[in-house]
Order: sequence, then structure tokens, then C-alpha cells
Amino acid sequence: MSLFVAEINTSKNQAVEAALETISSTMTAIGGEFIESQVTADHNRIFAVLEHESIVDVENALDGAGLEVEDLAKVRLVGAELDDVKKLKKGSQYLVEWDFPEGLTMDKYLARKKEKSPL
Repeated sequence: MSLFVAEINTSKNQAVEAALETISSTMTAIGGEFIESQVTADHNRIFAVLEHESIVDVENALDGAGLEVEDLAKVRLVGAELDDVKKLKKGSQYLVEWDFPEGLTMDKYLARKKEKSPL
């Protein structure tokens, strides 16, 4: 299984809560898992961490569910074990709001993260 981060635009078609439920049910339907998400302060964008074998299957399923996927990239977990993150998932009941700078794309975000992460 691989981890992916999906950048989903919710400004046009869905409320964030409905989009999160759609992401979760879609990933379950294709044998994957919705690990966690971060939502921008204006609620126009979701960054969702997803686990599945195939990036193509994930993209097709999210598109088929009516979600506007702007970017989808393979990522790796740094600083934690995936099983530990999954154990915390069920008990977490909080929202972290991030303000991403205007024009920040997934490629730029990942490049900055890679630049700043210790080897």
C-alpha cells in the first residue's frame, strides 16, 4: 500500500463535511483508507492523506464521486509510524486550520517540505 495526498477543491460544489464523508466512503469502496485531512481556513480546499495500492484507482474513484481533484501525489510519512497515526484517528475530534499562501500548488508544497525536512 502507498500513501497519497489529494488536493481537493471544495469552493464550487460541496460543503467540506460532505466532501470528507464522500472521500471516506469512496476510499472504503475501493479497498483503501482515508487517513487524515487538513482543511484551509476558507474551507475551499482539502488536503487528504489516503492509503491505497494505485494512484490511478484513487484518482478515478475520487473523480467518479464528483470531487474536484486538483492534484494527487505519492507521499511518505516522516516522523511517525502509520499504524500509530491510524490508532489516533478514531479518537481525534479537532480541526486544525492552515492558511496556505495564494498560489501554493501541491508541487511547490512538497518541494518546500522536502527542502526543509532533515535527511
